Amino acid sequence: WGWEGTRETQGSCYGSSTHVWNYAQSIAHLFPELERSLRETEFGPNQNDEGHQFCRAALPIRPLEVVHANPDAADGQLGGIIKFYRDWRIGGDTAWLRRWWPRIRASMDYCIRTWDPKQRGVIEEPHINTYDVEFWGADSMCTSLYIGALKAATLMGESLGENVECYSTLLSKSSH
Repeated sequence: WGWEGTRETQGSCYGSSTHVWNYAQSIAHLFPELERSLRETEFGPNQNDEGHQFCRAALPIRPLEVVHANPDAADGQLGGIIKFYRDWRIGGDTAWLRRWWPRIRASMDYCIRTWDPKQRGVIEEPHINTYDVEFWGADSMCTSLYIGALKAATLMGESLGENVECYSTLLSKSSH
C-alpha cells in the first residue's frame, strides 16, 4: 500500500495505483500476504460486477460505487491479472485462485469488451495508462500487457478446468 501523493488533494495522485504498482516485483516475494491483499482489493471492492476496476485503491477501502470518477487504467487492470497469476504461482494456493476466478474472468472479459471489442488480439480503443493520458489506437505498451493477461488468464483457467478457449484464441491472434 503506497500512494504516489502525500494527501488526497496534494502530491501526484492518491491511492495505491494499479498501473504504478505493476512495476514493483520484489514485494510479492518479500511480503506475499501484503501483495495478495492488493489483489483482493483490486478484484474485490475496487471492481464492479461488470469487471471494471477503479485504478486507485483509496483508504478507507470501500465499494467502487462510493468512489468518485471511477476511471480505469488499461495497463493497471491488465497487469492485475498478470500479478494474480504471479501471486498464485508464488503461493501455490489454488483454493485462493478458485475463490477469485469469477472476478478475474469478469476483469478479463471487461478488458476485451472495452479495449478489444473487435477481438483482434490488440488493444485499439482509447485507454488510460500509467502516464495518466489516454492512448488512442494500438500501442505496444498496453498491448503487451494485454497479451500477458490473456496468457495468464488462459493458464489460470485451464488449471481450474475452466473453458478459456476465448482467451487462447485471442492470444493466438495477437501473436500473428
